[in-house]
Amino acid sequence: WKSQGLAECVGHGELMVVLAEGFAVVLKRHRSIAEIVQDYAKTLVKVIKDERPLLSDLSSMMKIDSDRLICAMPQDTRLKLSMPALRAVQAQAAGNAKKSKAFRELEK
Repeated sequence: WKSQGLAECVGHGELMVVLAEGFAVVLKRHRSIAEIVQDYAKTLVKVIKDERPLLSDLSSMMKIDSDRLICAMPQDTRLKLSMPALRAVQAQAAGNAKKSKAFRELEK
């Protein structure tokens, strides 16, 4: 690492830290989540290899379309990702015949 000078933030920022050991514990306990993470990582590497974007630690600089990335993941993984949203729609439709019918159509 070679310093390039001083930088000062003029706006709000966010920082997220993921501790590798804790992340590994979660993935070991929740195999289905581990499979989703693995598929996401494999797909991200493939997209990076195919598209050769500017590599950066800032996602906004890499210009990778997250929707395209999700669509490139295996279908069974996309289904796993969609299930919580589908269940939320189902819960909202409960007790309403019109919404329940629309939900059944969506589920097909």
